[in-house]
Amino acid sequence: MSRAPDTWILTADCPSVLGTVDAVTRYLFEQGCYVTEHHSFDDRLSSRFFIRVEFRQPDGFDEASFRAGLAERGESFGMIFELTAPNYRPKVVIMVSKADHCLNDLLYRQRINQ
Repeated sequence: MSRAPDTWILTADCPSVLGTVDAVTRYLFEQGCYVTEHHSFDDRLSSRFFIRVEFRQPDGFDEASFRAGLAERGESFGMIFELTAPNYRPKVVIMVSKADHCLNDLLYRQRINQ
């Protein structure tokens, strides 16, 4: 499924500590962002917490101040984050096996902007 043109993706990871989900989602709420999708995972082997949030930006969204505020909020957690803009399309190299179904699936996903 492709995302809406105003949808940002926030990915972050940090050491596993209490309060990380609250810190991220509360910050998004305080900035007027609407969460459209949220996934999180705690890796017990590495003691790291991972989170991915898709959100819609409010009117007047300022990326620079959003990043600065998020960095400040996540600093106490040792959080490393990445914010992906709505129009960002990464450059990739695709390597597939001889089985054509793998390539067909990837080409289909690219065609529907997934």
